[in-house]
Amino acid sequence: FQINVHAGDLSIYASTTSVVVGNSVVITVKGNNIAGKLSLTSSNGGILSGGASAFWIDNSTVTYTFKAVSAGSATVTVKPIDVADYNNGSSYTTSKSVTINVKAVPVIVLSGDNNLSSLGIENYSLTPEFNKDTLEYSVELEPDTSEINISATASHGGATIEGAGPREVTDGDNRLEIKVTAENGSSKTYVINAKVKEYNPIEVNMKNIQ
Repeated sequence: FQINVHAGDLSIYASTTSVVVGNSVVITVKGNNIAGKLSLTSSNGGILSGGASAFWIDNSTVTYTFKAVSAGSATVTVKPIDVADYNNGSSYTTSKSVTINVKAVPVIVLSGDNNLSSLGIENYSLTPEFNKDTLEYSVELEPDTSEINISATASHGGATIEGAGPREVTDGDNRLEIKVTAENGSSKTYVINAKVKEYNPIEVNMKNIQ
């Protein structure tokens, strides 16, 4: 009776076919029913570097790591140098390849928007009316006010605000700063000059004093 031996075959796989510069791709080469020496090379080492000029395979699997160097496209090819087919002992000569696309590292542009889109004090109105380009405001607070609540909203979602929320105030003049820092680190400071009014002084009519 006859034993059927499957014909030799060579396969190549990539862990990913799309990679960003600086990252790596793992290339797997699998030989079924073949044995011998092969090479694994990149069509453009300036885009994707790695591989081997010669390695041995014997009905087995090997892996090599390729590094993404620059943007572009490179084809990784496994090529038999001296390989025999288990099936009939004949030479196995079929090359296999896979194409890898290398993408540039995304450029992240940080916003420089350090404006406020709104600024206010709960239950009070600022003078003048808010404008993102006006940096100084004033407000008069009722006597004995010890705390106010400042509301502030940044124009850009990536900006941070310091100085909003509950703030303590004392009798007389208070300088309250609200600092807005953009994603790129540039900052702008808005100022609220809050004056806590005094009680009306008792008026004494000197004429009535004898």
